[in-house]
Amino acid sequence: AVVSTQSTGMVEGATKKKQTFKKFTFRGIELEEIMKLTLADFMPLLNSSLRRKLKRGLTKAEMDVIKACKEAQDSGKLYKDKPLLTKARNTPIVNFMIGNTIGIYNGCGYMPIEIKPEMLGNRLKHYAPTKNSQSHGKPGVGAAGGT
Repeated sequence: AVVSTQSTGMVEGATKKKQTFKKFTFRGIELEEIMKLTLADFMPLLNSSLRRKLKRGLTKAEMDVIKACKEAQDSGKLYKDKPLLTKARNTPIVNFMIGNTIGIYNGCGYMPIEIKPEMLGNRLKHYAPTKNSQSHGKPGVGAAGGT
C-alpha cells in the first residue's frame, strides 16, 4: 500500500483568535457593579430564605465575619495567606466576601475556602463538609475471615 503525503494547506503565519471569556453576572448585574452595592442594596438580589435571614438579623458571629470582610475590602488588604477563621457556618456569602479566604469550621478543624463570585447567594456551610465518605478496604492482618 502506498501512502501519499499531501499538505493540509495551513498557512504558517496565520493569526490566532483571542479567546474571549464570558463576564460573570449575578441576577443580570455585572461583578464590578455588585462590588459597589451596600448590603441593603444587595439584599433584593438574594433568594427568599437569605433575604429573610438578613431582614430578621444576623448573629454576632455572622455579623463579625461580614464586617471583617468589608473592612478588608475597604482597606485593600484581603485575607489571602492567613484565612479569617469562623465557626459561623450559616453566614450568607455576600458581595464583600469575594476574594477573601475564610477558614470554615467543619467539626475537626478550619477548612480554608477562597470565596469566588460564583458562590454568591449561598452559605459558608455548603463549601465545608462535616462528614467524610467512608470506603472500606480489605480486612487487615488478624481480622476475622467473615465466615
